[in-house]
Amino acid sequence: MMNKILLLSAALTGAVVNATTYATFYSDADCTKDASVDFSVNNPGCFSVGGNQYVKYHGTNVQCWSLIKSPDASCPCQFDCIEGLNTEGTKGPDCAGIMIPDGKCLYVGQAESLRFIGGKCPASNCPDRSSRSIPTLEDYQEDEYEESVEATEEPAEEPEPETKRSEIPEPAAEESAEEIAKRDPGVSHAYDARDFGKPGIGYFRMCKDKYCTLDCSINFRTTNPGCFAGDGYQSMQLAGGIGNTSTLKLVSTPHDSCSCQDDCWSVVGPECMELPESMKNKGSYRMIQQDSCDSNNC
Repeated sequence: MMNKILLLSAALTGAVVNATTYATFYSDADCTKDASVDFSVNNPGCFSVGGNQYVKYHGTNVQCWSLIKSPDASCPCQFDCIEGLNTEGTKGPDCAGIMIPDGKCLYVGQAESLRFIGGKCPASNCPDRSSRSIPTLEDYQEDEYEESVEATEEPAEEPEPETKRSEIPEPAAEESAEEIAKRDPGVSHAYDARDFGKPGIGYFRMCKDKYCTLDCSINFRTTNPGCFAGDGYQSMQLAGGIGNTSTLKLVSTPHDSCSCQDDCWSVVGPECMELPESMKNKGSYRMIQQDSCDSNNC
């Protein structure tokens, strides 16, 4: 009898260890239409689900997993990541403990390709294609080359020494906030002019694609309510994402100067957030902090 109990115990333990969770992707918020094939969260292979933006998990798994999202085919990099049973539309707690699906239909958003990994999300690593990003130090290094000397009857004149690209230019004189405000009223300039590229904590930027990689703006402070011009923006990038306790609201105006409000959006989600359709391609924007949106008044 004891041997049978031990054998049964071993069989149950093996079943838990070897169990997996499967993901099925759908095109609607009820997870009923255009179901994909099942994908195991234990399989790290790259796959695509077309335009399906919702997922339902079934099965069991004793490990945490994360869903890596890429803006191109073949999973070349990560522009966003969803941990465990969270949704892209909310910033849930880090996955921990046993990840057992509860049958909910979860929103994951757009991606050209996807893959699962074990454990928590790593840092996003897609190249920044913003034309206004600061080049890396290597881009300024002087090219190395070998000098070759050709024999000539008369020695060639020595050229004037060139300024090395690696030399740091003198910093330009900075205008005060008051001077800038007088020259360009109604537009916020309260940012660090050196802070291009991916935003740090407390900053956000706007980008022209839904993956937060293309022709992005400068970085703005989340606490700065000043107006900034729209430029065909499709997404917002905010370091680390933001939870549903946030009071940040993005206000849009159909023309410049933020003179009225035609839409307002509660900023909640992962690091890269695609703007709602009603917020894309606006004339100007401003960020405010309050519990609820004011009424539209344009």
